[in-house]
Amino acid sequence: MKTEQPFDLEKFAQAYKSAKPLKVPELYILGILSLKEYSGYEIYKLIATKGEGVGSWLKLNKTTTYNTINRLCNDGLVKVKEVVKETNYPAKSIYKLTANGRTYLKQIILDDFSGPPWVFVNFTLPLRFCKVLNKKELQNVINQKIEQIEDLLYFSKLTYGKFFTGTILELMQENQIKLFEVELEFLKKLQTELNKKSINELFKINEFDIDKLMAKVKKITDSEASK
Repeated sequence: MKTEQPFDLEKFAQAYKSAKPLKVPELYILGILSLKEYSGYEIYKLIATKGEGVGSWLKLNKTTTYNTINRLCNDGLVKVKEVVKETNYPAKSIYKLTANGRTYLKQIILDDFSGPPWVFVNFTLPLRFCKVLNKKELQNVINQKIEQIEDLLYFSKLTYGKFFTGTILELMQENQIKLFEVELEFLKKLQTELNKKSINELFKINEFDIDKLMAKVKKITDSEASK
């Protein structure tokens, strides 16, 4: 826990007031294309599959997905690499990330990490696309997030039991403290691993390559079942 400097309540409160909302559709579409080139339908299915496991906040319908892709194309952040024509199927456009798109994705990630963490919001969402950052940039944002969570924990523990004694709000505050202690531990482990490995080594798994991932899962389950 931080003890070197007095806790700045005004700065702490202002950080929450000025925080930018995470651009989830842009993050995921640009992020997916930073890993591999896909068609619009493939992007939609990947996000839909991911959304099934994390809740409604990541459920983008087809219209939103395609509209976002078209807007990103118009803005020069994504472009059509090729149009694939198959017998008995409509032609499909394969999209790729442009240099401007990579820069914009990087800025989304940096903006999100610069903002303070929110309760019950997975602030590690952008981490899965951090290969667009260099090692120094990633180290800086992790250090920044560690400092923010340490401030939040200090504030939460300072006020715990002072205002909401015996109410549901006290239980929620207690739960919040536990959540951020776990996330702080995770970030410190990530910090340690990043000091030992390159970004490519640390982020070599593409979780959106569903077929390959499921093949690995099946191999493990088959092996366990045969024991």
